[in-house]
Order: sequence, then C-alpha cells, then structure tokens
Amino acid sequence: MPRALLGLFVVALALYCATDVLTSTDERRGNAPKFMWILVVVFLPILGPIIWLVFVNGRRGVPVGTPGAPGSPSAGHSTYSGRTGRNNTGQVAPDDDPEFLWKLAAEQRRKREAAERAAREAQEKKSSGTEDSADGPGESSESNNEDEAEK
Repeated sequence: MPRALLGLFVVALALYCATDVLTSTDERRGNAPKFMWILVVVFLPILGPIIWLVFVNGRRGVPVGTPGAPGSPSAGHSTYSGRTGRNNTGQVAPDDDPEFLWKLAAEQRRKREAAERAAREAQEKKSSGTEDSADGPGESSESNNEDEAEK
C-alpha cells in the first residue's frame, strides 16, 4: 500500500508539473523550450518535477530587468511578481517607470539647454552691447524684442 501511494504521488506530481510547463509563459520557463522541460519532468521521475518547481518558484522573486524574469520590461511590466501573491497590474510608481523617467530627463535637458542658450545670448548681448552703444538705445531695444519673440 505505501508503495502504491508513493507511485501515485510521483505520477500526480509529474502530471501537475507537465501541465504547469504546458501552460507556462516563455519568461516563466526562462525562455527554454517547452519540450525540454517536459522531457525533464517526465523522464526524471522525482528529480524532474522538483527541479521544475524550484526553478519556477525561484524565478518569481527575480528583480525586474533581469532577462527572462517575469514582469521584465520586455513584457511591458515594471513590477516585481514576488511571492506576496500580488498580481502584476501594469501600474508602476513614477520613479520606477522607464517612460516617465525618460520624459523627465528630456524635460530637464530642454530646460538646461534653454538656460544655457539664454546665458549665451545674454553674454553675446553684453559683449555686443558695449560695441553697439554708439548706435543708440533704440536699436538695442528692437533686437531685445526680436529675441524675446523667438523664445
């Protein structure tokens, strides 16, 4: 009787793991082919299912950005899918969202470039202002109005 229960347990475990392999995603399998995992689970009666369960459960806590990790940016998610039981909803904190960070960096770059341009123009006006002082105040105010209109 104990041998029969042990045999039934081994078969049930192999069936469970084989079905789990067949329904798993590429990221969950570590981008390994399904047939390879099926061979491991079926032809290594006790060790195969244990390897599968350890491999899959170990990958759930892999941080984002690791190739093949669940929730990797290539899958469109940027969250952990840890053992907490939470589902990936696709909602991400702004400081973890690559698109938000890219937009923020681009905005900061534009502001910095505008400030550098304004400083450069002010320096040019300052250096050309001493030379243009003989032209009179009317011309310098017109050039200031044109520069302000461009901004």
